[in-house]
Order: sequence, then C-alpha cells, then structure tokens
Amino acid sequence: MKILVIDNDPLVLELYQRTARELDHEIIECRSAVAAFESFGAHRYQMVILDLQLPDNGGFEICRWIRSQPEGQDTIVWVTTAQSTSEVLRPLVAIGADNYLAKPIDPTNLRIHLSLSERQVHQRIIRRTTESKLKESESQLRELFAKSSDLIQILTMNQHFLYANNAWIRTLGYNEAELKELSAVDIVHPDERTRFKSVIDGLSHVNTQAALATTLIAKDGRSVFVEGSLYCETRNGKAVRIRGFFHDISSRQQAELALQDANDDLEARVQSRTVELQASNERLRHSELYLRKVIDLVPHMIFAKDEEGCFVLANQTMADAYGRTVQELIGKSQRVIHSVPQEIEQMLRDDREVLATGLPKFRSSQEFTLTGGDKRMLQISKIPLMAADDGKGTVLGVAVDITELKRIERELTTERSALTQRVEERTSELQRLNTELARASKLKDQFLANMSHELRTPLNTILGVSEALQEMSFGELNNEQVESISRIERTGKHLSNLINDILDLAKIGAGDLQLEYSDCDLKVVCEAALLEEDQLIRQKEINLHTAFDDNSVIQGDEYRLIQIVKNLINNAVKFTPAGGRVSVTTMQDGDDVIIQVSDSGIGIESHRIDSIFKPFEQLDVSLARRFPGIGLGLTLVHNLVNIHRGTIAVTSIPNERTDFSVRLPKRSASADPASSTATKTPQTTDDKDALFGSILLITDQEATIAPLKRLLRSAGTKIHSALSDRGYPEELDLIPDLLVLDVGNKSNIQRRLIQAWRSKTGLPHLPVLVFIDHDTADDSTPDELLIMVHKPLSRSNVNDALQQLAQSVYSKPHDADNSFSTSDE
Repeated sequence: MKILVIDNDPLVLELYQRTARELDHEIIECRSAVAAFESFGAHRYQMVILDLQLPDNGGFEICRWIRSQPEGQDTIVWVTTAQSTSEVLRPLVAIGADNYLAKPIDPTNLRIHLSLSERQVHQRIIRRTTESKLKESESQLRELFAKSSDLIQILTMNQHFLYANNAWIRTLGYNEAELKELSAVDIVHPDERTRFKSVIDGLSHVNTQAALATTLIAKDGRSVFVEGSLYCETRNGKAVRIRGFFHDISSRQQAELALQDANDDLEARVQSRTVELQASNERLRHSELYLRKVIDLVPHMIFAKDEEGCFVLANQTMADAYGRTVQELIGKSQRVIHSVPQEIEQMLRDDREVLATGLPKFRSSQEFTLTGGDKRMLQISKIPLMAADDGKGTVLGVAVDITELKRIERELTTERSALTQRVEERTSELQRLNTELARASKLKDQFLANMSHELRTPLNTILGVSEALQEMSFGELNNEQVESISRIERTGKHLSNLINDILDLAKIGAGDLQLEYSDCDLKVVCEAALLEEDQLIRQKEINLHTAFDDNSVIQGDEYRLIQIVKNLINNAVKFTPAGGRVSVTTMQDGDDVIIQVSDSGIGIESHRIDSIFKPFEQLDVSLARRFPGIGLGLTLVHNLVNIHRGTIAVTSIPNERTDFSVRLPKRSASADPASSTATKTPQTTDDKDALFGSILLITDQEATIAPLKRLLRSAGTKIHSALSDRGYPEELDLIPDLLVLDVGNKSNIQRRLIQAWRSKTGLPHLPVLVFIDHDTADDSTPDELLIMVHKPLSRSNVNDALQQLAQSVYSKPHDADNSFSTSDE
C-alpha cells in the first residue's frame, strides 16, 4: 500500500517509516501543504495521513482538496491532532476525513489502524469495480434490446405490456402511451386470439417456452405475420411476466400465400397443359444448364443436402472448398469428405434442426476447415425444402466466407482499444494541467490581495495627509496650496478607484466576488451615484435631468449597484461636450426595473457597440488621448449587471446620443433573505468629550501611524501605537480602552492580536476597530464590539464606526458567548 504522510515532526515521520517497513508499505513524506498538493497530483496513493497543525495551516485545505479530486474518492484519509475528541470530530466530518489519530501516536495502535485501512482500501476497490461492471452489463443489455431487429415484448400475466423495443413499435405503429391502454390479445388477429390465449395459459402453468407463429394487427390495420417464442419468467415459484421474441415474416408469408394461389391455379390447368409441359421439357433442360452455370458463378458456397447429410446440390465454389469437382461431391456424405469431426457434428445438428422444425437456421459465424487445413470463418443460412416426388426433406444452404471481414473487425477492435488508451492518457494530462491552472489562479488571487494592501497603504497615507492639510491641521495654507492639495486628493482617490476596479474584475474573473444582498431603493442608489459625480457634472456645466420611480425597490448589493450607475454616469459625462445633456431615469416593467442613462455626447458607431464592454477597450486612439480612462468602467458595469442576473443594452446615434439601459429583476434568485443585511445608521452624539480613554493602534506599516492617529485623535484621550510584529501584550505595558488594527488582509494575525489583548485586559468584550481592504471578506463571527471599516478611509466613516462602538460599550451588557472567534481553522 502506498501512503502519503504530511507532517513536519521528524520523530513522527521516523515512527511512520519504521511501522511501514514492518507491514511492507511504502511511505512518501511531505513536510508542508504546498509539497503535499504537488505530490498527490503527481502520484496515486491508497492512504493519506496528515497533521492538521501544519506550519502553513494547510491541513484542512489538503483534506478537502483530496476529496474533491476523482482519484481521491477511494483514498483513506487519517488526520493526526493533539486536540480532544470533542474538538476534532465535527471538523473531521466537514472535511471528509475517515478518522483521526491522537497525538502522541502509539506504535501498536498505528500498526493496527494501518492493517485495518489496508483491508478497507481493498474493499473499496472491489466494490467500485463490481458496481462498474454491473452498470456496464445493464447498459449493454438495454442497448442490445433497443438495437435488435427482432420484435421484443414483455407482458404481465394479464397480457398487458410492460415493455416493447424500438423494432416492435416501429413495425406495428403503436406508441408507448397507446400500449398502456392495450393488452397483447387486443392486437392479435381475431381468428387467432383463442389459440394465443391457450399458449399463454399453458406457459403460466408449466413454466416453459413455447414457439408461436401468429398474425398481429398494426395500428394502420395491416396484418403483420410473426413467428418466434414466448417464455414465462417466475420468481419464488410464481409466474410474474412473459417475454416474447418474434421475427416479422410478413414478406415471406405473403410470398407463401401468393405461391399457394399459383399452385391452385396450376393444378386446375395441369390437364390442359400436359402437352405443353412435355414440349417444354427440352427447354427446361437447357434452363437447368443455364441455372447450373449461374450457380457456379456465384462466389459463395451454395449447397443442398438430404436427410442423411449427403449432397444433392453444390456449386463450383463449394466443390473447390473440398478440393473436388461438383460431380465428385454429389451423393457424398459430409462425414466422408470433411476432416474435422466437431465441425461435422455441428453442421449435421443444424440440418436436423431445420428439417425437424421447418424453420430457417442462421449462424452469423462458424469455423470451417478446408482441405489442406486452411481455417475459414463462414456465415451460413439454411432453409428447409420438401421434395415433390417422395416428400423427403432437403436442406438448402448458402455459406458466405467472412474470414477477411472478421480480420478487419479484429483490427478495428485493436485500433479502438488503442484510441481509448490515447484518450485516457490525454484526459489524464488535461486533468494535470487543470490542477496546475487552479494552483496558478490561487497564487494570482493571493498576489492581487497582497498587492491591494501594499498599494492602498501609501494611498491611504496620501489621502489622510491631504485631508489633514485641507483641514489646516498643520497651519494655514494659501489658495494655491489648497488647490494643489485638492488635486493630490482627487488624483489619489482616482488611483484608489482604479485599483478597486482592477481588483473587482480579477475577483469576478476568478468567480470570487460575493454580493451582500439587501432591499435597495434605486432612487437612493442613483442619487448616491450622482453625488459622487457631482463635481465632474458641475465642472462641465452638464444639463442634468432625473426622473425616479418612487417604488423601485429591488434585492441587490447596494454598493455594487451604486458602482453600476456611477460608472454609467461618469461615462456619459466624460463623452458629452460641455453644456450637453445627461439624463438618469428609473422605471418599473413587470417583475423588472430599468435604469436608463442617456447622453447627448459623441455616440458610438454600430460596429463598435459589441466591443465596448471588453477590458481596456477605447473607441480609437485619437479619442483615447482626448478622454481620460483605461477602459475598465463599462467592463465592470457589464460584469456586475450579469452577477445581479440582469442585462444591459446600448443604442446609439453617432454625434447625437447614446442610451444605456440596465434591466434588473426585483428579486434576485441568488439573494438569500436570511443573509441580507440592512444598513444601520449609527446615532451620533453631541458629547464633545472623547469617546474612549486610551486607544492602542497596531499597524503593519510605520508610514500609516501618523495619518491614522489624526483620524482617531477626537476619539481618545491618549493614542498609543505599535507595529504588528511588536504589538503583543507581553511587549507593551498598557491597558487600552479601544484596540485599532490595520494589518491588511492577514486575518490570522487580527484574530491572535484580538484574543491576546482581550485576555490581557480581562475584558472578553474589549471594543475593536479593524481597517480592512475593500476586497477582503469579513470572516469574523458575530461580535457587536468588533467593527470592520473598508478602505479607503475617511473621517466620516471612521467616526461613524467609533460612535457605533461607543454606543455598544455604554448601552448594553454583553454575553461572553459572543466574543470574537480565535479558531485557527
């Protein structure tokens, strides 16, 4: 058994290797989650033993990932942990582990568990192989019935239909619904129903098979002659259903009836034509010679044998097979001229069966040994003929040499097997490439998340200092300085928005963008978007027209809806000349609402409308120089509308107008009402005193300390600061009233700092304010004394969060069960 061990403890790894050697198992070691992902993707393991507390915290992710892989479905997964049983059982079930080993590991217990796991692996393989073979057998049987040219039916003991194959339905014209209303007796010719019922009754009593030839009535009234057999199936000694297999012999029956009519007419005229027949004997002799030549020219073996197995007719091809002339073959028994006893007995058995039953016999493949030992594969058809003079039976047969055809079939089968193997190899390669792509995508997302924090940190510093300078925090400024700082702030906000757009598109492309649904008033949404674009509208003296439906409330993410409308307004204003017209309207249309943004700008040529939603798309080079932007706004709009299950349409007349219409459902199928969050406006206070006493600020960037202190200075009497790698309680001798964290997207560091400081202060509800990047999810458990504020930061949103924390601290008692979660999972 091949075992993958994922652990970084050398002593534990040595124990595994020693035990594996005793049990003749192979151990592959990995000391990190990254190495484990690569090893499992490159090899196939019957068992995996992994430590949940790996250095890179990847134990749970490895187990979930193994269970998501096709090759991991039958893998036995054991985890090792030093936690108690109650702490580990529920996470084990969630991640799909089979069981766990408690640390420290007992060697005897390990040896027993490895032996049990080996048997469990074999049982899973045997069960999976058995299920696969059973499904394949059932599929082949259904396909055989469906493609069979025979008429196959299954009846209840009351002669009602349970099943009829395609050939049966096609021949008789009844569909499945009509068969449910009919019994088998209903479609049998009235003259034969009594005999049909007696055959059925006999089957139900003696539990055997019965041959039957009868006439069925098709849906269009045709008579269909069939012959075949019926078989009664029993279960626990009781007859349960009847199977029927028939051949359509209508053509043969009609030919026989026509022949019978001709014979009757011939008998009536035989006396009058005796003389003519005598005169035609000579002509008949010549005809026989002609027929003889025709038969000899046929490349297949044609023969006729009597009841004793002697040849009464053979063509030249048949004679050549035995290395004789036709005259030497006539009158000879097959026992005398054929050299293989087993083949002789098979041929004679078939002859006797044809003569005894009066039915044709067909063998699709039968081995035939020629003189000289050359073995050929033949397809043989035999029918019974009765001699007119003595009434003795004769078997007429045709044998077609299909040896070459069989050889081609074998080659095709070999080629098909080779092709299947190549397809499997290619599939395996594609799966490996998909795994690598998934890993690359995960690394890309991690890179973007880290870069977002690294880019926003200096931006927040720039914006914070700009805001402080405009508030004259460092002294009076002249008008030119105020305008310059205002330009710095506008440029910083523009760059921050650009970073947000790029990251949003990256998250959308990776399928990671999650919407926070709530009831959104589109009038409020549009007014908020217009407020953000108010400066640009005023700057270009745009004639703005608005008309909002008062009842346009939908389920959606309010922040993303504002993004949609803001980007459409920004696009309209940007491409509209100064003094032009822009209108923003909302209306209802059944279960949908429509947001329309129109402008009197430069318009879009019809052949470019389909490309304007592509990333970084500009109308042309000259316009790219005239109008700012990198072409992400409409791309983001298009993606956000799609995520809301909406559509966006564009109509435009160049140099005259452009209309963007967004249609959104009032209630999204993706919205979970239970998880929707309504925006709460915190109550402000007129108290001019500080909201908190001592405040501790912990950040991972030294450059952010000064601007963050300015944002917090009105909330505390004293503000202390520390970097995240030196901000633990044992290193700082103080007891803060408020903890403020700015450590990017490092949620594990946030949880540890909060746990440590709440433990030191003895306050399980120490209020905490966390600054997080815009694209970072809030993964904390519900805690009314912990508030997340998304960047970019402003004095207003920080003050609102501080007011809300202050109200929670001074107005409500808190249950210890609501404290911040510090689980490392």
